[in-house]
Amino acid sequence: MNQEIFFWFYNLGQGIGVWPVFFVAALLPWCLFFGLLVWVLFAKNKPTAFVVVMSSLLASVIAWFLASLYKYNFVNPRPFEVLNIWPFLVTNLGDAWPSGHAVLFSTLAVMLWFQKRSLGLIFVFGALLIGFARIMAGVHWPFDVFGGWLFGGLVGFVFTKLFQKFFNFRFV
Repeated sequence: MNQEIFFWFYNLGQGIGVWPVFFVAALLPWCLFFGLLVWVLFAKNKPTAFVVVMSSLLASVIAWFLASLYKYNFVNPRPFEVLNIWPFLVTNLGDAWPSGHAVLFSTLAVMLWFQKRSLGLIFVFGALLIGFARIMAGVHWPFDVFGGWLFGGLVGFVFTKLFQKFFNFRFV
């Protein structure tokens, strides 16, 4: 089933083209990070915006690190390593599950969702697009991305609750 879903997305990516898939899979993450910086710079309440961004980034980096500990200790090859396909992206040959991009951006999306809904919605949409594009690019299986979204979302939720309890954060 994982392979069938993968080929559906991969073939869709072939139809869309290399450059749009490459942009969403590799460059959109940097655009989202830059967008956070711009948001802080133009926020009415800069200290609060800074805390929102830094707490979200902290949780995301911790989630990514935890996922990396798992993925580098268990073998799960990437689709282009198993199938006779050419990936749209040059990526490391590290194991694929869970997707680090999916973990990082879903944690960020959940944290931002609880702190600033409008910004969180943009990042939820971005996390979904990036995950799907990484499947289309041939560098992740669907279950890699789904597992990353699930793990990242859970970590984001847990960190939100911890920040609420220990730092008395007021969320939107």
